[in-house]
Amino acid sequence: MGDYTSVELVRMAAGYGERLAPSGTVNFCIKRGEAAMKKYLGIDTGFAPASGSNLETWVEDAATSFAAHYLALRLASQNIANVTWQRQAQTNRGSEFIGQSLNAEMWWNSAIRICDMHGRQIILERVQPS
Repeated sequence: MGDYTSVELVRMAAGYGERLAPSGTVNFCIKRGEAAMKKYLGIDTGFAPASGSNLETWVEDAATSFAAHYLALRLASQNIANVTWQRQAQTNRGSEFIGQSLNAEMWWNSAIRICDMHGRQIILERVQPS
């Protein structure tokens, strides 16, 4: 379980069921997503967005979007072997891989947009003298 989002929230946002997105996989994607969010915002370990009861909705949205990005990438890479094999058999079934790849890009762009809109608040708090 991550600090900013949860397994069920990522599943609902991405639209995947428990069969396609087991809890262990989603937890791994949440960890990577939250690390990507902190890295994108330029946050070191001593200064992070509020978590728990003080959690702002944009932080939860950004973390969920980054986690959904990694989940879509995982599903796209899972299907590439099947696509390659089927293309050798002269059938064109690459649409599932392409769809998952586009889905991953959409989630990444969404997360970056959220961080660009609201993340300036964190940057300004870091710059102000104490």
